[in-house]
Amino acid sequence: MTWKRMVREMMSLISFYREFFWDDVEAYGVRDDVADFVL
Repeated sequence: MTWKRMVREMMSLISFYREFFWDDVEAYGVRDDVADFVL
């Protein structure tokens, strides 16, 4: 697996995570911590 493909996989995982779980993250009040890590 090339590093470019790994980066693409990571980006799609992050998009998936943000799309489906962002509301839950906000509810738990850890959004800022996660945002620092993800963004």
